Amino acid sequence: MKSLCKGRYMFGLFLSAFFLLQSAVVFGASVSEENVSIEMEPAAVKAAAEETAKVAEETTEVVEETTKVAEKTTEVVEEATKVVEKTTEVVEETAKAAEETTEVVEETAKVAEETAEVVKETSKVAEEETKTNEEAIEVEGVAQEVEEISGDDSSTANPFYDKYVAGKLQLGTRSVYRHFVNSDSGHRGGTFGSGTYLGTIYAMEEKQNFAPLHPYIIWYFLDNVGIEVAYDHLEAETVATSIYSKSDKTDGNVVLSGPTLSLLARYQNETKFTPWIGLGMFFYSASFDADPVWAHSKRYTDAYNEMTVEDVQGLFFSLGADWEIDQHWLVNLSCQYMSVDVDAVYNGYLHGLQYTRQPGYFPVDNFSFRIGIGYQF
Repeated sequence: MKSLCKGRYMFGLFLSAFFLLQSAVVFGASVSEENVSIEMEPAAVKAAAEETAKVAEETTEVVEETTKVAEKTTEVVEEATKVVEKTTEVVEETAKAAEETTEVVEETAKVAEETAEVVKETSKVAEEETKTNEEAIEVEGVAQEVEEISGDDSSTANPFYDKYVAGKLQLGTRSVYRHFVNSDSGHRGGTFGSGTYLGTIYAMEEKQNFAPLHPYIIWYFLDNVGIEVAYDHLEAETVATSIYSKSDKTDGNVVLSGPTLSLLARYQNETKFTPWIGLGMFFYSASFDADPVWAHSKRYTDAYNEMTVEDVQGLFFSLGADWEIDQHWLVNLSCQYMSVDVDAVYNGYLHGLQYTRQPGYFPVDNFSFRIGIGYQF
């Protein structure tokens, strides 16, 4: 394009020169034909020369303007060339981008194919799982039918078990250590009527038995409120002063045993320890295990002693906590206080005849510290 513009510029210069030359020739011929070259006046020649000079100047100006136009045209052509080069670069970049886009599209198509294959495989696996689940449901249905036929009531699928047994019913047994309070009258060596409990008996001592022989059952009929039914047993040894040697001896043991019934309230929380409190009532059957030496006097062959005790009922207070070992097994820790006074009557016989009758009581108020093992359904 640049060479084409330059050719046009040279062609314009050539035409301008040609027109100037033609004008000069015509002018010369017209002067020659009229044969006025010799007779022409000097003034006319001068005017013609001036006219020719003007024409030459105008022609020069035209040539200069044409040159300027050519230069401007050259600059425009150069700018257009640069634009074309930029456009070419943009086109090349666009082509590269198109190639990269094509590659991305191809990769996307491959990923789509792989995804379709994965979906097919997943569908197959889902179908297999559905078949397995259906088979499991069938097996479960058969198991339920077998359970119904066999009459198994312990299944956790039983609504009654879930509502009234699971997490509410406990079975267990305890070992107990007891400590008597106010079991010493403070009148050692006295006799009946001089500050002893009964006869020469002035104190009671605990007979400890740590065997876990105190079973219990707890049922929480509400989430945190329940009842406990338990079996309790305790023995208290009498301490008396011998009227002959003035040393301590025993006349026998007071034995109390029977059921207890208490109302419990527990505090369930996120830890393994569940504290609880209880208020209850005991129903003890009382008996007296007499010492043989006391029951049959050595001084009189036909003399014997007898102690009768009355059954007793009363209140007690409990405080404890359950420590869960796992979902079902737990350790039961508790302490208990009860106030117990056992009414008693001493009878003495000689030669088959009653010679004395002395009423009294045995105080066995006590604190008990208990540890047990339990199973929670």
